[in-house]
Amino acid sequence: MAKLNEQYLSGQIITYMGNKRKLLPIIGSIVDKIQKELGKEELIMGDGFSGSGCVSRLFKTKAAKLYTNDLAGYSKTLNECYLATPDEQMVEKIKRYIDTIPTVALVVGGQNSSGTEPQSELPCAAPPRPPEQQSELSCAAPPRPQAELPWIAGQWSPSSPIITADDRVYFTYENGKRIDSIRNYIDTIPLAYRSFVLAPLLVECSIHNNTSGQFSAFYKDETATKGEYGGKKGIDIKRITQPITVPYPIFDTHPCDVVISQMDTNVWAKKVGAETELDIVYYDPPYNKHPYNIYYFLLDIINNWDKTQTIPDTNRGQPDDRTKSVYNSMSKAKDAMDDLIGNTKAKYIILSYNDGGIIPIPVLDELLAKHSQHVEKIPLDHKTYNRLKGISNYKRTTEYKAVKEFIYVIKTTWCKKG
Repeated sequence: MAKLNEQYLSGQIITYMGNKRKLLPIIGSIVDKIQKELGKEELIMGDGFSGSGCVSRLFKTKAAKLYTNDLAGYSKTLNECYLATPDEQMVEKIKRYIDTIPTVALVVGGQNSSGTEPQSELPCAAPPRPPEQQSELSCAAPPRPQAELPWIAGQWSPSSPIITADDRVYFTYENGKRIDSIRNYIDTIPLAYRSFVLAPLLVECSIHNNTSGQFSAFYKDETATKGEYGGKKGIDIKRITQPITVPYPIFDTHPCDVVISQMDTNVWAKKVGAETELDIVYYDPPYNKHPYNIYYFLLDIINNWDKTQTIPDTNRGQPDDRTKSVYNSMSKAKDAMDDLIGNTKAKYIILSYNDGGIIPIPVLDELLAKHSQHVEKIPLDHKTYNRLKGISNYKRTTEYKAVKEFIYVIKTTWCKKG
């Protein structure tokens, strides 16, 4: 397999359940094998449940054209940033907008929930970058955003340095103000550049928060009645309290035509199929009944920045606008998978699925066999994997009880047509 761009594939990725970062070498090897079998120099590829964008990044380094999709708005923003190939002039402009953040944040971001200015010892952004880390492009700074009432600081962070039982404590008091000021600033820069600043901010917010890595709950004290940084055991205090800043985004220089969508994956598959035939598509659907927007709703809050939303008086403060994928449904997941595989116009489908998922593995085996006579099944554990050729060869014995995830490689009838 060709040498991977390790920094691009491992850096600036949101903290995400089911992140496929560790599987990239395996998926990359599968892609390389398929490419050799197809005898093609340039691949047309797809990623139907892009999530963190991890696999889409891998595909971007290998494809001539990439179709990528996810229902989540934050995923679309991440893809708009990290799947881009900006030229040097555009990179310099991106750096200039990021370099301007500390100054703007110090000026406008510091109102707390009472509408007063913060204390001087609690700056709203990190200190300016050293000169060697700043863009050399000299141009006028973008217009300053007007100060607004707090949003993250007012709803999902403590209202003062002293935490009370009434506070939601997803972020520190200081970081809540930083997020507000930086996000307000982002809405003042040209639309073509916003994702390049917003995406790194989303990554930082996914890391430096008072949770275990997802937003279904925040850490509380030993009485479980009041938020506390790191909880009763003081877990990950440094990570939680570190000031949120916006790094320069990382890119890969491989030229690739990228088409980014935000829609239901089954609809997306039919839409892409009406336009082109993919060589390879990767699907990583939700496995269980818990929708991802429960765990990552705050990333969408920060991404969408819609302050007209009504915030319920609940522990999470999650707006009642959540959507649930059919893949989270006990009654609909199997039919949805059948529809997806049957309507995917691709020579090869790579599918990830968990043995604790809604669709039992034997049922999924049978479903896939209905669509193709050529299915490879790769059981994964934490360190190793073994390939089994053909579902018929899979022996349901105790030796596989520890396996948590499988990768299926499905050679479709479109391969014969190609």
